[in-house]
Amino acid sequence: MKVILRQALWFGLGAGLLEAGLLTAHHRLIHGFIYLSPHLVWMAPVANIGWFGIPALLLLLFSRWWPGLRNPGVTIAVFSFLAALSILLIPSRLHRVAVLLLALGIGIQAGRMLAKRSAGFNGLVRRTLPAMVILVLLLAAGTIGWGVYREKRDAKRMGAARAGAPNIVLIVLDTVRRASLSMYGYQRATSPAMERWAARGVRFEHALATASWTLPSHASMFTGRLPHELSAGWLRPLDGTWPTLAETLRDQGYLTAGFVANILYCNRSFGLARGFVHYEDYRIAPGEFLVNASIGRALSESHLVRQLTGYHDILSRKSGASISRAFLDWEARQGDRPWFAFLNYFDAHQPFFPPHADRFGATGDRALALLELRPHMGKIENAEQRLTPPQVEAERNAYDAALAYLDAQVDLVLTELEKRGALRNTIVVVTSDHGEQFMEHGLFDHGNSLYRFAIEVPLFVIGPGVPVDTVTEPVSLRDLPATLMDLGGQGDSRFPGQTLRRTWTRQGGGAPVISETSGPSPNRWFKSIVAAGRHAIWSADSTELYDFTADPAEVRTLLGNSIGRQELDSLATAFRTAAGQGPR
Repeated sequence: MKVILRQALWFGLGAGLLEAGLLTAHHRLIHGFIYLSPHLVWMAPVANIGWFGIPALLLLLFSRWWPGLRNPGVTIAVFSFLAALSILLIPSRLHRVAVLLLALGIGIQAGRMLAKRSAGFNGLVRRTLPAMVILVLLLAAGTIGWGVYREKRDAKRMGAARAGAPNIVLIVLDTVRRASLSMYGYQRATSPAMERWAARGVRFEHALATASWTLPSHASMFTGRLPHELSAGWLRPLDGTWPTLAETLRDQGYLTAGFVANILYCNRSFGLARGFVHYEDYRIAPGEFLVNASIGRALSESHLVRQLTGYHDILSRKSGASISRAFLDWEARQGDRPWFAFLNYFDAHQPFFPPHADRFGATGDRALALLELRPHMGKIENAEQRLTPPQVEAERNAYDAALAYLDAQVDLVLTELEKRGALRNTIVVVTSDHGEQFMEHGLFDHGNSLYRFAIEVPLFVIGPGVPVDTVTEPVSLRDLPATLMDLGGQGDSRFPGQTLRRTWTRQGGGAPVISETSGPSPNRWFKSIVAAGRHAIWSADSTELYDFTADPAEVRTLLGNSIGRQELDSLATAFRTAAGQGPR
C-alpha cells in the first residue's frame, strides 16, 4: 500500500514540477502567454497529488479482488501514463486521441522497463520524494512571500501625498453595454441603483470605449493613449512606454490597489498592474488548483464532462461579491493616506451565470447553447448558424440578470463607503471597458466590430467638485486619466486627452471620438470616429456611415448618395487629424 501511494505522490509531484517548468520557460524565454497563475509553480504539483492519488486508491481498492494490480509493472505503467499525459496535454495543437495513444504507449513501455528494476526504482522514489516535497513547499512559500514582501517594500518607498487629496475609485464593469441599462432607457430594471447614484453627479449619455475588447480599452483608460499608440494586443502586454494612472498617483503619495475578476487580460502579466502597490488577480482557490494542472484543464474544457456535470461557468471566475468584499476589506485597513482603487467586475462577460440567472427568464436550452458557443468563445461571427433565436434570447436574458447583479454590487460598495464616511472625499467613476452584441449586425460577443453595441458604455462621475448634470455630447474613455488628475487637484496632467470637466462647464466643443480594434490576424482591423453627428466605421473589407443621433441601432447606411460620401471623406480627414494617422 505504501509503495503505491509513494509512487503516486512521486509521479504526481514530478509531472507537476516538469509541467510548471515547461510553461514558465515558455513564458520567460519566448514571451508566450500561458494565462495561468504565477502560483502554477506549486499549484500544478499539489493538484497532481489528487489526479494521481485517485488512480492509486482505485488500484488499492480493486487489488482486493485482483491482486495482480499491485504488480510493479502495472502500477508504474499507470502512473507513467498519467505523467506522460500531463506533459503531452500542454501543446494545444495535439489531438486528444493522439495524446492518449502516445501517453498509453509511454506508460506501457515504462512499466515494462522499470518493473524489472522495481526494487531500485522504489528505492529512488523513497530517497528523492522528501526533496520534491520540500521543493514544492519552498516554491509555495517563495511565491506567496514575494508578493507580500513586494507590497510592503513599495508601500515604504512612497512619498507624502498632497494634503486633502481625495480618494479615487475607478469601477469598470467588464462587458456592460449602454443599450441594456435601464438608466439609459432600457425596458428592464437592470440598473436602478446606478441610476440613483448617477443622479448625484454627472451622467454621460454617450460614452465610447477606445476598443471593443478588454486589454486595449483598459490600457487607454490607464494611459490616455489610443490603441494604435500602445503595445497592448491579443498576445502582447502593455509595455512601459507610457506612464499609467496608477504609477502617477502612486508617485504622488496615493496608495494604489487593483481588484480584478478578468484574469484573462487584466492579470499582472499583461501590464495593467503597473503602478499598483496592491494587486489582486489570481487567487488561491479550488478552481485555480484544477486549471493549473493540465489534466484538470483538459477535463474542464471537455464538452462531455461539462454536459455530464451540467457546469458551464468558468472554474476560476471571481464573483462580483468577492471583488466588492476584497476592496472593502482593503479599504477598511487604510489610514489617512489617500488611495486609488481599480475594481474590475467580470459577471457580465460570457458565459453568463450570475446569481438568479433566470431573473429575466433565462431558462430553456442554455446548456446546449453554451456547449455550441464554447469552442468559438472570444471571436464569434455568423453565430446565427450555430444558435437559434430562442437560444440567443436566453443568453440575452442571462446577461440582463448579470447587469442587475452588478448594479447591486455597485450599490453595495458605494453605500458602504458612504456609511464609513469615506465617500464624501472620494471621486467615483463607474464605466465599462466595452459592450456586447446579441446578433445585432449578425454578430455575437465583442472584439469583432466597432458598432455602438460593442463600444458604447455607461459612464458617470460623482464626488467632491462634481456637479449634478447630464452630458449629451459623445465622449471618449481615453479622457479618464486627464479627468481624474484634474478632479483630484494633481496639477498639470501628464496624460493626453482632455479633462471631461470641459463637458459640464460647457467649455469647448465636442472633440472627435476615436475607437480602434485589431484582430489576431493582420487583416482583421476596425477603426471608427464619432464626430459631427455621424459614426464612420472602416474595416479591412467595408466602410460604413451612420447617423449617430437618429439611428442608434445603426441599421441605415448613409453612403447611398454623394452627400454621404462627402461626409465620409470629411470624417476620414478628422480621424487623421485626431489620431495622427489615416483610418485606412
